[in-house]
Amino acid sequence: KENEDILDLESDNTYAYLAGNLIIRNIVDASHCADFGLNNNQATTCGIRAAQPAMLEWQNRFDTLIMEASHETGVPATLIKRLFARESQFWPGVFNAGADVGLGQLTKNGADIAFLWNPVFFEEFCPFVFEGEECNNGYLNLDEGQQERIRGALVYSVNALRDDAPLGIDFAQADFSVGVFANTLLGSCEQTGRVLRNNTEKSPGETTGYEDLWKFTLVNYNVGAGCLSLAIGETLNLSQELNWENLSSNLTDICMGASNYVDDISR
Repeated sequence: KENEDILDLESDNTYAYLAGNLIIRNIVDASHCADFGLNNNQATTCGIRAAQPAMLEWQNRFDTLIMEASHETGVPATLIKRLFARESQFWPGVFNAGADVGLGQLTKNGADIAFLWNPVFFEEFCPFVFEGEECNNGYLNLDEGQQERIRGALVYSVNALRDDAPLGIDFAQADFSVGVFANTLLGSCEQTGRVLRNNTEKSPGETTGYEDLWKFTLVNYNVGAGCLSLAIGETLNLSQELNWENLSSNLTDICMGASNYVDDISR
């Protein structure tokens, strides 16, 4: 979306998971509620009422950084914010002790995409991990162990939960992670473009509109290039236009969850 304004990002949604974490971390006092306003780490109705002011402030605290990251990468700011809402409800930690981490729920596979398809970002991040000549020749020229190490470092960098930090959160790390996710989305966008070129032998802009390209990018981010490529191939086999309506109906059964994911974020 062109000419986005920071006011476009402002939201006032109710997020039970976010509210629950604000209570757990003692950012919100819900001691007057039954069970301290919690049910399986999610806020109850009483907990949500107690957390309302903090929940509203928290979901908008990254807006300026999102706008800056959008200007630096070209990734639409509203897409970044809605991705954070869908993936983590703006809580910059680990979801249910899984492998997905941070505001945009980064995995090591996502880190691989970021470094492989966004070489400028690799050059910027690599010196945080290696000293010397390791960073000079690109991600692919690192050995397997070095690639594993830098992927792990990137995933670690977006987890802002720190036991030794005030309130258990490293806010500087959370802020830093906004740019990481914007660059990861940019890498996913580059990979999406390559998948389209490989299937159509045309530039992405010749076959697909701007908004649909970002929706394809979200498919790539959520379920991977294999799912995206199969759906593009099926759409072309059916002689259908390469748009989101057609592609979403041609996702394979195992990839179909991406349809709701993309619709939720783009809506």
